[in-house]
Amino acid sequence: TVLGGALLYAVVRAAGATALAGVPRAAAAGLLAAVLAAAAGWAVAARSLPVDAPPGAGRALVSGMLAGVVVVGVYAAVAWATDRRDVGPMAAAAVRRLRRGGNREARG
Repeated sequence: TVLGGALLYAVVRAAGATALAGVPRAAAAGLLAAVLAAAAGWAVAARSLPVDAPPGAGRALVSGMLAGVVVVGVYAAVAWATDRRDVGPMAAAAVRRLRRGGNREARG
């Protein structure tokens, strides 16, 4: 949080306040996506684990993995729905990178 604030301050000093025009919208979209994704992940984990006894290791592992997939999916869907202006270019770049096999320069 402190480093994020310092970064925002540095951007304002270097580029002016108009450079941060989309920050409130992006922050609200990210916060909404995070809250809904966390709630969905918690709900999946709560429904897939027994309440009367501790789960076995395998069941806990599968439940955690399923909850994680749900969290990622809900976050992506909510972020896409609420802030396509920022998420669209990121998604397009990710698709391009996946289609060409990742970053070949970083692999050596």
